[in-house]
Amino acid sequence: MSFLLPIVAVVLVVAIVIGLSTVQAQYRRQEAWKQFAAARQLGWSNGQIAGVVSGCTVAMFTEERGSGKHRHTVAVARCSLPAVFSPSFALERETLGQKLVQLVKGPDHQVGDPELDAAFLLSNVDGGARRVLGQRHARETLLEYVARYPSMRIGNGSLQLETTRVPSDEAGLSAFLQDAVSLSTALQRAKQRG
Repeated sequence: MSFLLPIVAVVLVVAIVIGLSTVQAQYRRQEAWKQFAAARQLGWSNGQIAGVVSGCTVAMFTEERGSGKHRHTVAVARCSLPAVFSPSFALERETLGQKLVQLVKGPDHQVGDPELDAAFLLSNVDGGARRVLGQRHARETLLEYVARYPSMRIGNGSLQLETTRVPSDEAGLSAFLQDAVSLSTALQRAKQRG
């Protein structure tokens, strides 16, 4: 029994070191996010960045996904898409499970572009959405971004990008926010051209 005591002590010390390292990393990340917001004159509250960038209302924050051993943190960048799509329009990456459901229930909305139809689960596609999605630059940008951000979604007048690589420095935060703004801008321009 006495041989277990040193092992328990080592395990306890390792757990404490890991816990302290995690807390320290979260604190550094929070400070980086706060400084990023201040440098861009964006709001910072309760771990969330919010404001207006290039005419788009934006928000960046972290959320927990999954449960148990599969629980993880993701970074979310949300950007407004004012009047680009109808309020009921929705777009998200189509998963294998959703494709299997469609074999039974029938296909989701289609836009007639095999690559877009295969990549996205679409809901409530109207004529305006077809025109936006039919624009070459908007189409290519959506396909490029869904490859980088598989959890990308559009709906309720906004787009959302998610990444499991939570940015913790100026360069990462800037790139993540810029991706959301760039995609929003590309879709807004497609709407104007349509």
